[in-house]
Amino acid sequence: MEVKLSPELANRLARAAERRGVSPELLAREAIERAVDHDDRLVREVEKGLAQVEAGQVLSHEAVGTSLEQKLTERPATCTADTAHLSEPSLAVDWDRPEEDEAWEHLQNRK
Repeated sequence: MEVKLSPELANRLARAAERRGVSPELLAREAIERAVDHDDRLVREVEKGLAQVEAGQVLSHEAVGTSLEQKLTERPATCTADTAHLSEPSLAVDWDRPEEDEAWEHLQNRK
């Protein structure tokens, strides 16, 4: 199998692989595996949800609101692990920018 990448994406992949100390091929293979696994899980969960709807296992809008309200009031005001997890996609976008590579370049040259 051969996958064609735009020059921009190929450059981003090469930079990300270099930062991680792996080959671009390995990084691409791992990314594809994660994407396929994610899609498989998503399809399974959607199918599970559709089966629950067909079986009449549904909640009213009010019941969902009540459950959500209870969960939010029971939870501590700040949860560092959740905040870090939710920030990851935003940070990942920033990490793949050329200016980020430039900012870290001085650390790589100290070796």
